[in-house]
Amino acid sequence: MGKSLLSPFILVVKIRKNSEIETIDQAKNHPKLATFALAAICVAGYLLEIAMGVNWLNPDSSSLINAGANFAPTTIGRGEYWRLLASIFLHAGIFHIALNLYALIGFGPMAESALGRWRFVFIFILSGVVGGLSSVLANPTTTSI
Repeated sequence: MGKSLLSPFILVVKIRKNSEIETIDQAKNHPKLATFALAAICVAGYLLEIAMGVNWLNPDSSSLINAGANFAPTTIGRGEYWRLLASIFLHAGIFHIALNLYALIGFGPMAESALGRWRFVFIFILSGVVGGLSSVLANPTTTSI
């Protein structure tokens, strides 16, 4: 049978600055602060959306744009580049945030252990910003979060 897609994460060893080697299994004992901080920010962003009047189940594009979603005419056209960051933490309804949190809490601790806290956060944010920028360039008339 072939190797699992998760094999690199399971077999990874992390060499710390003090030359200590730690496997993923050993790292389970350390709190994954970045993963849970990012999850908390996502929940806070979703609650803020709801407080701003965004429909919790099926939000419309205009309310998402008002909440900070990525949309080329505002993000690029008006120079509101902060939307590239804000849109990472916005969600299109309860099912969207539930699935994202499931994936983040399920895989985040492994990635954080393998990459280290700050590299994990950097890659998370960079991926979101690059994804948002790609969305604006590929679909300039579509709202993205």
